[in-house]
Amino acid sequence: LLITKTDVLEECYWQPDRIEIDRSLRRTSEDELVERLDDLLTESVKLRMIADVPLGAFLSGGIDSSLVVALMSKISSRPPKTFTVGFREKNYDESPFAEEIARHLGTDHHQKIMDSGDLLSMLDENARQYDEPFGDWSSLPTMMVSKFARERVTVCLSGDGGDELFAGYHYYPIVAGLEHAFRVPAILRHWTAAGLNMTGRHELVLLGRALEKSDPVAGFSFMRSMLKDHGRSTLIDSKGMTLETLFARRNRRFVPLD
Repeated sequence: LLITKTDVLEECYWQPDRIEIDRSLRRTSEDELVERLDDLLTESVKLRMIADVPLGAFLSGGIDSSLVVALMSKISSRPPKTFTVGFREKNYDESPFAEEIARHLGTDHHQKIMDSGDLLSMLDENARQYDEPFGDWSSLPTMMVSKFARERVTVCLSGDGGDELFAGYHYYPIVAGLEHAFRVPAILRHWTAAGLNMTGRHELVLLGRALEKSDPVAGFSFMRSMLKDHGRSTLIDSKGMTLETLFARRNRRFVPLD
């Protein structure tokens, strides 16, 4: 919102379509791209380390948070403070990976081990803080590690966003599978979809309905649609454009790289 003496103007301050695509990337070698990416990541972390309050980082031991902490270690003359919450339930405990990275980078590492009861005790506060229906369970350990880190620092860097930027989610390999599936003649694909839809199993029905779409991009956008479980495959924006159309239009703007 821009408020003047005479008016209140509402404008979208950022749109992906306004980003100018660098077409020269098609002719750039992989080694050069890696160097440019390293420069961008280093500069990004460096800018966010400018603070007049104690600074730290969340560390899970995964690629994204480990990379952020590694860059912090390279930039700063002092070992960064890192924070991890682990769980007594070993299937959910990532703390050994975080400890290994912390030792490797020589960070000032802080760790707290919790259990499911600790998570449950935070449900009321979690709902109060988000103030709306929210289904991502990862908000609970995020809130836990934030509280833990706040005992020693005021600001923390994290690896959040890495999966979105670098295709780290489990569903991206599905796209490669869909591309193979859409090379099959349409009639065979629709017969397969009909069979999958009859199983009644969520994952198989989801795949079956994706195979009914016109191409792999449309199938993928359907699988990622919030409304996929309610018998609809599109999400309509204010201009009447479907999610599938928006996704396809954004997809065409990317520079194809091998």
